[in-house]
Amino acid sequence: MTRKPGPEVKWIGDKTPRYTNSLPSLLRIFPQARFINIVRDPRDVAMARMHQARRAGMAEKVAEGTADRIQFIREGAADWARCVAPVESFAAEHPNILHTLHYETMIADPAGEARKLFRFLGVRHDEALIGRVVGATSFEAMTGRKPGEEHPTSFLRKGVAGDWMGKLEAPALAAIDAACGALMRKHGYI
Repeated sequence: MTRKPGPEVKWIGDKTPRYTNSLPSLLRIFPQARFINIVRDPRDVAMARMHQARRAGMAEKVAEGTADRIQFIREGAADWARCVAPVESFAAEHPNILHTLHYETMIADPAGEARKLFRFLGVRHDEALIGRVVGATSFEAMTGRKPGEEHPTSFLRKGVAGDWMGKLEAPALAAIDAACGALMRKHGYI
């Protein structure tokens, strides 16, 4: 079955994080495209990656106090920098076609961020629609849990920002800072 959008559809989206390295090519292929860039604190990304590793049966790889854990975190931080850096240069060259959202701000003010995003896309953003979107995409609606209630096997682990605090040891924090410190600070992650 093929899904064909009706004439009222203004935008079609695709969520593929690895596209950050292909933005110039995508713009050549889709010259009317608009890009949405979601950035998350790399320390919280480390927590999420370790959760996914445990879900995949690789708990020993991220066990606290092991060299494997620090290497896993180091590789993830380097990957974060490799994904975020090309967006920075693309945004500088194409300031009106890329909108950056920070995960933490989306959690703190989902309605406000949805309004900004919808304005960027030039689509309807009345309060009724914003309310429906925020309601349907909340952590609670998608999981049946309140933010902060962790589930060890769910893809959507906890739905909070800043969970890394007090949970990442000094060597892990140093590895993250070494891989992406300047870039993370540029995004306000201090």
